[in-house]
Amino acid sequence: MSEPQIVQPAASAVPPPRRERRWLIALLLAVVFLCGIICGAGVTALAAVRIVRQAILHPEGHPDRGARWLKSRLNLTDPQFEQVRKILTEQNAEFGRIRSEVRPRVVGRLKETNEQVAKILTPAQQTKWRNLVHRLRERWLLNLPETPAPKSPAP
Repeated sequence: MSEPQIVQPAASAVPPPRRERRWLIALLLAVVFLCGIICGAGVTALAAVRIVRQAILHPEGHPDRGARWLKSRLNLTDPQFEQVRKILTEQNAEFGRIRSEVRPRVVGRLKETNEQVAKILTPAQQTKWRNLVHRLRERWLLNLPETPAPKSPAP
């Protein structure tokens, strides 16, 4: 009898399947996720700075914002809301008087600090320091009196 013949499959023109690159996909997803975290943190920081600056520059709005916040948290009735707003308005006026009393001391202390630091710096560093102080005051202390912007020395 004849032996059964073993048929060999013909060589295929289709290449073998490529090895999956799961690590590359995971890496790309991690990079996208990290970029989202960074962007979200940046937007949050900008929003926080804006809110803080608004609160510093416009303290007259604190009683209304505070009363609305308390109304939503404590479910205040309308008469309670009005009483809380009145109390917060009176206290805000008192805080304003306190700020007016303290402001000259704060301005004096800032000026003294500025002068002490400037004394130990080189002329080039002093120019940078004065510009830095000016920018910080412009950004955060807009309602405080200030000296004019520093000028760069002549070359």
